[in-house]
Amino acid sequence: MASAAQSTETERLNEIFNGLKNSNADIRLRSAEDLQRFASTIAILLLPQFMICMQVSESMPEMSYDTASKLWDDNINRRLFELTHSQNVVEAFGGLLAIEKLIDIEREENLEPKRNLFRFYNYAKHLLPNPDIDLMLAASTTLGQITKIGGPAFGERFLDFEVPAAVDLMQPEKPDSPRYAGTLILKEFARNNPYFYSHIGMVFDNILAPLSDQSVLVREGAAELLAACLEIVTQRERQAWTLYLSKILQGAQNGLKQAQPEVVHGSLLIYRELLLHAGTFMKENSVDTADQILRFKTHADPLVRETVETIIPSLAGYDGHPPLANSSAA
Repeated sequence: MASAAQSTETERLNEIFNGLKNSNADIRLRSAEDLQRFASTIAILLLPQFMICMQVSESMPEMSYDTASKLWDDNINRRLFELTHSQNVVEAFGGLLAIEKLIDIEREENLEPKRNLFRFYNYAKHLLPNPDIDLMLAASTTLGQITKIGGPAFGERFLDFEVPAAVDLMQPEKPDSPRYAGTLILKEFARNNPYFYSHIGMVFDNILAPLSDQSVLVREGAAELLAACLEIVTQRERQAWTLYLSKILQGAQNGLKQAQPEVVHGSLLIYRELLLHAGTFMKENSVDTADQILRFKTHADPLVRETVETIIPSLAGYDGHPPLANSSAA
């Protein structure tokens, strides 16, 4: 009887996972939702016996604990591994979408405690780095949600390994894709992991290089990472971080003296994030800051000019100092 039930469920999974490989995004989404419903019933069968009795329903398959466990580990997890490790971008997206739906099952406190989160984390992390930018963005978002749900299991010991590894990815000697991946991973930790605070110093020590990177994606990713870290420190004891912030500001000031457009752009990004997310740190420097930034309103590089325009509203409202200066830099 159990064998027949397992065969039927395997056929259902075949159909679901074929849908996750479909090039049609709507079909992939429906298949991911079908997998979520299917996996929910299997997850209940993996509960202790007294809890199964409380949640049994007519829709649950007739299956033993061992059969359910084997179906999950040897079938669902194995196929998710294959999708997320596929060279086909569509299949990898299908794997990520499935994981996102299965994460919702892991949120349930009455189910076996977060039994698959580390496995899902490693599946998603395999896609960082990746040549496809959109796939990296999706994978990093999934990582963030997993660490948020995981709680203490993704705490200090976990971050003691993962943060230095991500910082290493950002180093200038790495290729573009890993450098961008490093900023994405750390940004998601900063936004989602409550244990990240004690690791911000390491990020600040290494943030200036990606902020002046030749790749605009890396620079903008590093700026988002800086913003996420600033949001954390300003909600706690900002004074304890003044030396770090002063060092970062000094890096921006030095960068504006350089000729390379990418360095100037990165420095402007630093100013933008400090103005937006560093609380009152920039208060004493707001007038001088306006003068320095507005020098680049007519810069030869269009990205530099556009970035100045995005900063002007912050300057105008910062402590009542309007940006009156209007000099130019070639």
